Amino acid sequence: MDQPLGPCDLAGLEMELGSVLDTDVDLVPDTNIRPTMRERIISEAVPAMSPFSRTSSRLITEALEHFDIAISHSERDLSDQIVIDAIAMRLSAGVEALGALDPDIRAHLLAASGRRCGNA
Repeated sequence: MDQPLGPCDLAGLEMELGSVLDTDVDLVPDTNIRPTMRERIISEAVPAMSPFSRTSSRLITEALEHFDIAISHSERDLSDQIVIDAIAMRLSAGVEALGALDPDIRAHLLAASGRRCGNA
């Protein structure tokens, strides 16, 4: 980003990210963090795409949304490489969301579907 965000842009980005991530988001320019607060803020920070910032329900919902979009893309011209790339990216994003689930939850979901890893 070449220019810093203004206060209105920052507030809008906080609201948008909060909506997408389904959690409270506080964005603060690094230069605005008081030195006395810096260590505490950094220790409490959670990366936006961390699986810890999303519930299991949200991760599953994200995966299903990506798979639905991949299916809708598959109804397009499959001879177009951009369409194929878009499908592959959505499938990858869906699998990545499922991969961020707690391993016990993932195992439970696979057991409920009658599938086990390594078996066809």
